[in-house]
Amino acid sequence: MLSRLHATSDLLRRTSRIQQLTRRLASSDAVRAATIINELDELCRDVDLSGLDILQEDLRLMRTETQRVEREAQQMLTQGLNTLSQQEVATAFQVFHSLGIEEREVNLLLERTLATIKSSAEKALDIQHLNQNSATQDRNTKAKVTPGRASGSMYPGNITNFRNALWTGWEQVLSSLIFTHCCQIALVQKVLRNSQGINGFSASSEKSSDIVLVFWSQINDMLTKQLSEAAQCSSFVKQALEGEYPKLLRLHLDLHKRLQADAITANLFPNAGDCGHQFETAYLSRSIARLLDSVHGMFSSESPPTTEQVDILIRTITNELSVSLVEDALSLTVARNIGKAIQLFYLKGEQMLSVGGEATQIIEPPTAGQMLNVSVANIVHYLMNQVRRVVTNMASSLPAASTAELNKSLANADSLTRQILAPLVASINDSIEAIILTIHQEDFNKEESSQGSSLYMRELQSFVHRVVSTYLVSFQHQQIVLESQQELASQCLELFLRHVSLVRPISSSGRVRLVNDMKQIEVALAPLCKQLSELGRVYRLLRSFRPLVETEP
Repeated sequence: MLSRLHATSDLLRRTSRIQQLTRRLASSDAVRAATIINELDELCRDVDLSGLDILQEDLRLMRTETQRVEREAQQMLTQGLNTLSQQEVATAFQVFHSLGIEEREVNLLLERTLATIKSSAEKALDIQHLNQNSATQDRNTKAKVTPGRASGSMYPGNITNFRNALWTGWEQVLSSLIFTHCCQIALVQKVLRNSQGINGFSASSEKSSDIVLVFWSQINDMLTKQLSEAAQCSSFVKQALEGEYPKLLRLHLDLHKRLQADAITANLFPNAGDCGHQFETAYLSRSIARLLDSVHGMFSSESPPTTEQVDILIRTITNELSVSLVEDALSLTVARNIGKAIQLFYLKGEQMLSVGGEATQIIEPPTAGQMLNVSVANIVHYLMNQVRRVVTNMASSLPAASTAELNKSLANADSLTRQILAPLVASINDSIEAIILTIHQEDFNKEESSQGSSLYMRELQSFVHRVVSTYLVSFQHQQIVLESQQELASQCLELFLRHVSLVRPISSSGRVRLVNDMKQIEVALAPLCKQLSELGRVYRLLRSFRPLVETEP
């Protein structure tokens, strides 16, 4: 009996309160009405009011007002997102929270946003839509339309206009649509996080409080899928995405940079995502093919490449580097591919070299093999200088890792020149040694005075001048040539001093002749090394040995 009395009393209390609150609904704003509806839901919970005729009108009004408040809150959210008004968005979500539909509205917002972006992405990649835009550009530029081309054709009439339409449309999707929606989702997340614990309004789930990462992941997955499907459906779209992958990458990186720079979205989007990277491998394959094909084409004949052909290769290298600057990782990979092309150039040049006696003879005028070797060394040196010029010109924009990779690939240029010079220098050194050995055929024991130089010294002077002017002067990599000449001069002085010290017997006149020869050898070696003092120890030994020769025993 008592329990029924308590139940009746509670029912009367609830009925009175429900009637009291419903009278306030119509005149209340959305926020206040949502609070009232929340309290009404609490009053109606766990009790069956369906049989009370007195409340039927109040319950109908409650349902009607709930729908009204939801619509007003949704309109407020839409307006707040369009104007990026944090206050309006916060008010809308406060209403949603009071109505208990906050998470539902967040999910609906994400679904609507993704659907809008997907629709725009599909349209931007649709071959028929692109052809229509391409045809419009043709008409605007008064281009001739291909006869018989049907409207909505799957084949573009003008590839350039087709690709322009593709990139323009995709840029609009990224820079306009997706950027705007990213700002809106970031604002929603900010509102949800800032409102936690305030007036009982808090994010109802982890997804609601960290929706930016969820949204960004879904966007990247969806765009990746759309690009892949578009490439599968149209070979023209596939060729554009693969052939101009750096442009696609730049658009996505620009979007991420813009998001990082904006006050609302700064530091919320961790990376640019992997969207479009599925086309990187194909692009890099085409890139290295362009480089290697250029090198193979230059060595298709028996003659070394010309400077004009190298200039064409340099333009290809410059273009490949320039378009890869959108990303450090892409630039490094392209730099490595360029290094492979340069190494192939060295290898092809090395395979052309003439070897054997024809390449090392120093008696006759330069042979065809020797002239070929000089041409190979010079064209490799020219390539090296041109690549270094490109690296210098792009120093401000080229990543340090890419610069280091390119410089590493140039190291073998010096090695190839040294490889060509080594046998020739060895042959020259052998001849110098043979000439100096004839010092022992001279008679230094005669007492007759002679102020002239010895026969072997005159022969040495003539020989050194001839080999330098005939065989070495044609090499353009003078730094390597100078190193080889200094080595020759140093070895010549050591050999000369060794054999001078062995001359026996020797008279006073012979000592004078040897001293004169020691002066003349400096003249003889001048073509090899203009400043013999640069030879260091061996030159100091020569100058120190002269007084000893002059001294009588």
